[in-house]
Amino acid sequence: MLGKVFKIIEPKRFDMYIEDVKTDVNDVLIKVDYISICKADLRYYEGTRDARLLSLKYPMSLIHEATGIVLKDSRGLFNVGQKVVMIPNRIERKACEHCVCDHPQLGENYCPNALFASSNSDGFSKEIIAYPHQYILAVPTDLENKYAVFAEMLSVAIAAIRRVEVPNGTIAVWGDGVLGYLIAAALRFLYKDNRIVVIGKHPEKVMQFPVNKYYMIHEKIDEQIALAFECVGGNGAVLAINQILKEISVGGELVLTGVTEQEAPISTRKILEKGLKITGITRSQKSDFEIALQLLQQKDFLQLIDSLILSENKISSITEFYYAFEKEAKNKQLGKHLMQLQF
Repeated sequence: MLGKVFKIIEPKRFDMYIEDVKTDVNDVLIKVDYISICKADLRYYEGTRDARLLSLKYPMSLIHEATGIVLKDSRGLFNVGQKVVMIPNRIERKACEHCVCDHPQLGENYCPNALFASSNSDGFSKEIIAYPHQYILAVPTDLENKYAVFAEMLSVAIAAIRRVEVPNGTIAVWGDGVLGYLIAAALRFLYKDNRIVVIGKHPEKVMQFPVNKYYMIHEKIDEQIALAFECVGGNGAVLAINQILKEISVGGELVLTGVTEQEAPISTRKILEKGLKITGITRSQKSDFEIALQLLQQKDFLQLIDSLILSENKISSITEFYYAFEKEAKNKQLGKHLMQLQF
């Protein structure tokens, strides 16, 4: 079967390819439906990563947040027409000599053999894909795919929470972007008795967070913070991390989720004086997706996700695909401009 594919070949330039979609007995044939642009996609699109690395990546299909509709499953595990979400992080080898895939805290996400869509393998900006059945989850029948497309990013938020022992005290989120919002939302529903605060730069964003209190980065923070999530990344990561080290309580834990391409000088004295623990988290695994889909089935939680949908853009041409990336690259609001592929 032939299918259309959008690939980035250099910064801000896409080309359309026609590929032969081949399946084996373990694959499910899927028509890609809703897709969402991540900050990582934008770094490839804008060419802000190392030039040598980018030269090795192009041409590549972007997008790792996607849902689809089943066209065929020879094993009968999924029904034709069934809504599904694809897990971008997968392992192709049957045996792994690194022995981390079964680690309860690490898992497949940290396996050196892992393939991740739109990073070291093609992403989901395709008309049709053949994808391994073990990395596909059924979307609940009463959940629309425009909401299910948030499962990937929500799963990362859940993975970040899973990696720590959540204390009884105050939890703080640094960063007023979508990931920070999703971490705050997940904490609000999973740990209802905790006090949750957010520290951000843009009042129009932090005011939308489902938290007990919000602070601007220049304000005095009057909290006893036991656990902090850094969701800033980029050029603001250094400021955020050092502010956390200053504000967090003795014996607290800092979770790093923001990605920056630059080295971040931080105050190791603060880490040592306070006996802090630092955990790094990126991406997620299948169990995190399962919890994400459970949360998305809760009506109150779904309302929080609904506010993140800034627009829905029907994509039937490469020009429309380009304009959707431009819209997201210029986005200063809290939320995402979703795409629905209609080849």
